[in-house]
Amino acid sequence: MILKKQITIRIEEPTTDNFKDLSEEMVIPYQSLINLYPSSKRVSSLLLKRL
Repeated sequence: MILKKQITIRIEEPTTDNFKDLSEEMVIPYQSLINLYPSSKRVSSLLLKRL
């Protein structure tokens, strides 16, 4: 089980709007989408390094 820690960050409004729009398309809460973003970028980066 992955533990989650509550944090506060300041994100520009257009960025949060983009996440909210995308989350509506994907039918998931925007906070969940924001939470997925760092790990997806890390995985993509690691995969690219292997090529």
